Amino acid sequence: MLKKITQVVDGIAIVSTTEFSQMIEQLIEEGIRKHLRSELSSIKKEGEENRLVTTGEACELLNISRVTFEKLTREKIIPRVPVGNASFRYNYSDLKPYIKAKSIL
Repeated sequence: MLKKITQVVDGIAIVSTTEFSQMIEQLIEEGIRKHLRSELSSIKKEGEENRLVTTGEACELLNISRVTFEKLTREKIIPRVPVGNASFRYNYSDLKPYIKAKSIL
């Protein structure tokens, strides 16, 4: 970060006001970047919550067979979302508790 130290007095680096200003600007920019990355990450997570997945994707996420998954939807344990004629998708947010439960076991 320090490009040019003018001198060191009693273990303290002495820098020019220009160098000090550049250091402060760099620290602020890094802080802003970190904050923006965090915000973008949470936005992506929110988008993922609303994502619809296919039967195959849901089976993969839950690590269960298609037969087992169809049984869970038939018993209305996992709700389906109708899309088009006789097609269904599943809200990722509805699957999330089962995904978490699987990862604990």
